[in-house]
Amino acid sequence: MAATFQGLGGLIGYFIQKFLWTDPLDILPLFMVVLAINIVFVGITCFFVTEEHFPQAEGEKTTVAEPFVHLFKSIRGLSGKLAIVGSCVFFCWWALFSWWPTSSTWYMTIVMDGCCEDPSVAGYNGVCTDESYADCLEGQAINAD
Repeated sequence: MAATFQGLGGLIGYFIQKFLWTDPLDILPLFMVVLAINIVFVGITCFFVTEEHFPQAEGEKTTVAEPFVHLFKSIRGLSGKLAIVGSCVFFCWWALFSWWPTSSTWYMTIVMDGCCEDPSVAGYNGVCTDESYADCLEGQAINAD
């Protein structure tokens, strides 16, 4: 079920960004809408999901590492469909973590060697040149595609 909501969230986010926010510089309203959607879904989850605690035998002590050891040992015992879902979620997160750095101003500034302040604005006395500002716009165009 969690993988379904993750995929649904990815689709909703894609269409919100594609059709409502086409200007890469107008990112704050996009983040606010995504934050509001996340709050709604997390609120629904918190309201409807209840946890059942497994009773622990009295006197039994566990180490800090024991849950992690148990987790990695139990991966081998997953059923086929559950292993597929787990693999999909793992690679979704892997792709997300590799995408985050390139979706930021850091990418335009460092990788594209751009400066994201427009030097043609009246009264500007910073370090950006027309060439470095063009590099920043090129980096944002790459991210928008």
